[in-house]
Amino acid sequence: MKRFLFKKALLIIVLFAANSLFTANAQKVDSLIAYTNGTKICETAYWKVGKNYHAETWFSKNINGKACLTTYGSKSFQIDWDLTVYGYLHEVGLYDLNTPVDAINPNAKSKYKHTFSNITGAGGYTGLYGWFGKAGSPESIELYINENWVGNKSIDMSSCKKMGTISIDGGTYDIYTRQRNGNKFAQWWSNRTSPRTQGTISYAKHFQEWRKLGFPDINLTRLTYAFECTWGFPTGGSLKYNYFKIDKP
Repeated sequence: MKRFLFKKALLIIVLFAANSLFTANAQKVDSLIAYTNGTKICETAYWKVGKNYHAETWFSKNINGKACLTTYGSKSFQIDWDLTVYGYLHEVGLYDLNTPVDAINPNAKSKYKHTFSNITGAGGYTGLYGWFGKAGSPESIELYINENWVGNKSIDMSSCKKMGTISIDGGTYDIYTRQRNGNKFAQWWSNRTSPRTQGTISYAKHFQEWRKLGFPDINLTRLTYAFECTWGFPTGGSLKYNYFKIDKP
């Protein structure tokens, strides 16, 4: 009888905890599933991961298909997707930063190891992602440091201007920018010329090189590991970050 009462009480605690997690973290979540070793989300949401990180799932308005992010504590995550049109961007990392670009620790870096599997169609690209300024505002800047890409479509930089090439962390990166256009925010990119699946990204050095090319004095507000699918094309597959770590700036 005591064992039965203990199991019943434990079940009530688990259900209450799962319900509290859903209520506290969901912005618009239709399918939040709490696993023993991970949390899987397949709708727009934002939630805390471990002590230092947050995760976010974002979808285009006319997406047709499914793309889920599963977080496993603060060291690994997985993205699984199957789309027929339009796109999404899922990310895990540091939010709520407010560090001036010139005040970032010059030795700040991140580390990672990831694997792709079962890729079909257009694919997409992964690496460091984030924002300077208030994300999405006309004055903000969206940042990419791409380490790897998959699929039958290359990263389309046709709307961007190539600013130069730099050598960091044993590889070369092409730098691109798309300047602000009306209410549309600007973008800066470092695209690695030879893709890799693990390594170190000395992100502070990228920002230092960008500054030499005219990047403005603005505060870093977000820095994550992300995957963005190639927009407007069918694609499917899985991406597993077996390990990741991002130094605070």
